[in-house]
Amino acid sequence: MVLDHFDSVLDDPVPFFVALQHMGGEDLFNDPRLVERFRGIPRYWLYGLERAGGLSSWYGWLALAGHLRDPVAQWIVARDLKMKSVHEIFGYLFYDPTVPVAPPANPGGSVYWPYSGMVKMCSDWSPRGILIPFRCGTEIGKDRGDQNGFHLRAGGEWLVPRLDKPDRKPGQPAEFDWDLWAWFWGSPAQNVVIPEPEGIADSVTYEQTGKIPLQGGVQFAELPPMKGRQYEKQWLSGPDIPKNGELRVVSLDPALDYVCGEAHRAYAFYRPAMWVRHILFVKAQKAGPPAYILICDEVEAGAQPMTFAWQLHAGYPYTPQGDGVNISGHTAGLDVHLLAPSDGRFVEKQTPAPIEKQRTHFIQWRTPGPVSRCVYLTALVPRMKKDEVDPLSFRVIEATGGWAVEARAGSATDLALFR
Repeated sequence: MVLDHFDSVLDDPVPFFVALQHMGGEDLFNDPRLVERFRGIPRYWLYGLERAGGLSSWYGWLALAGHLRDPVAQWIVARDLKMKSVHEIFGYLFYDPTVPVAPPANPGGSVYWPYSGMVKMCSDWSPRGILIPFRCGTEIGKDRGDQNGFHLRAGGEWLVPRLDKPDRKPGQPAEFDWDLWAWFWGSPAQNVVIPEPEGIADSVTYEQTGKIPLQGGVQFAELPPMKGRQYEKQWLSGPDIPKNGELRVVSLDPALDYVCGEAHRAYAFYRPAMWVRHILFVKAQKAGPPAYILICDEVEAGAQPMTFAWQLHAGYPYTPQGDGVNISGHTAGLDVHLLAPSDGRFVEKQTPAPIEKQRTHFIQWRTPGPVSRCVYLTALVPRMKKDEVDPLSFRVIEATGGWAVEARAGSATDLALFR
């Protein structure tokens, strides 16, 4: 089985883990020989952190692997949607309503995959908790141009989502799918820093030209075919071969998670000399501020100055507010605070989907012009609409040799330093 950066070759690998255990193979759930970060992987899927909207027919295999009388298997088959989305045959053959349902005990916390550079930070193991997938690692065959990119889910809603490819208009040639794949399965659809963004299409470009050009700074991706790809050379290679993304620091803790990645080699065009992204996820604690995420991006151009754009795709409608925007879902929202650079230019755009109703909104925080170096500081505050918490405010503080952000909620104050 291969676990890539966004899913598995199986729709759900948990049945494989359970069946392997019951057939006398490795116990990937509790094997003490496995370090904690690997032991967390099967539990991660077991709790279905990325499946808040539905279940898979693969869950029926768990009842079979659990010899029909396993409380954990019954919990997985029955959870959330109460059998509504489980394969009818599996449900009929394996589900036993007389077996008491029991969730797995002692789940791990956030997890990461060192070889692929995938980190999945979470506030808890509930499908309605805060989940932040982040990736920075080796180039892979089905790359989506998302090195140093992230997504965010809260309240069961992808507030900062991975985009789907839209449909062609009736009558458009099938070959136009290649242009759509290149945009929606590449860097333009990711939450990354884009060098020279003017050359990349949006809805306005499409309406004016009927085309979707990619003439700005994009990363290597599966589509369109690009020269210079090295995924076969980089995968599982040693430190002697530079990777497109370098996951420099991973620190996962019940109170906060911190990751740092460098990804300038990921760019196929308009490659910067450096791009370091820090993400600090501060989880909600008693008598402390609500959960929030701080992102610090350090970007340097090469021999020639470049215009840079910090980019964020919204999964739901948003409204500009103060120093940023508020994304408003049905059960959760996300406050986005654009703290630096102070002279950045706020740009609102729509994706170039041919069918207007399939277009989604995204924002860019651009440098005012070509620069040699830029530092972006951004704060994200997920919030449940039913919860009443003290509002968070942020302030950038002058610091020597780095950057500091103060977060304040009521009488509680945090100070984060990036250097």
